[in-house]
Amino acid sequence: MNIIICDDEKMFLSSIEQKIMLWAQKNNHTKGLMIHTFTSGEDLLDAWQHGLQVDALFLDIQIPGEMSGLAVAKEFH
Repeated sequence: MNIIICDDEKMFLSSIEQKIMLWAQKNNHTKGLMIHTFTSGEDLLDAWQHGLQVDALFLDIQIPGEMSGLAVAKEFH
């Protein structure tokens, strides 16, 4: 499973990633789990357009000077 986290603040990226890993370990779901982090919606979309598989997205709603998380989500249709 490919989980994507996109947030411009690295503290939040790390926190969400840790929470996902703790949940996965507690529920024995670590096999095949890949967590990808991005600090820019544009970088995330570029990776997706170049083949990044996405099973779940955690998006920051507001990223100053960047695409909002809602704008990024609309690209995944």
